[in-house]
Amino acid sequence: MHYPDLIFELKGYPNIRIWKESFQIKAQDHWEYRTFYFEDIKSIRFYDPNDNWWTKLILAMSWRNRMLSEVRPYRYLDVIKHNGGKWRYVTPGAIDPKFFKVFGSLQKRVAEVSEQKQ
Repeated sequence: MHYPDLIFELKGYPNIRIWKESFQIKAQDHWEYRTFYFEDIKSIRFYDPNDNWWTKLILAMSWRNRMLSEVRPYRYLDVIKHNGGKWRYVTPGAIDPKFFKVFGSLQKRVAEVSEQKQ
């Protein structure tokens, strides 16, 4: 196997390797990489699960909810395949510019491949 075009390894984030036609992700709590082919990917999203209207409403309704709630700063990286498969990788709440660069590369490549398929 040839060397990846891009390798991302940063503490707290999933390790990512990108090739021309595929990429691999290894979660922090897993021992092996999972391979994804760009042609099989429907979408990739990166989001904060606590940034929604109902979390804010619950916290605003009661001081007890604010005291007892544990809103940990983390974000999710979701990889969704055309066949319905979904993989979720936990990332830290702190946003690293290097990770956004890699995430942008993945999104761009998925968009390019999906345009070629049409």
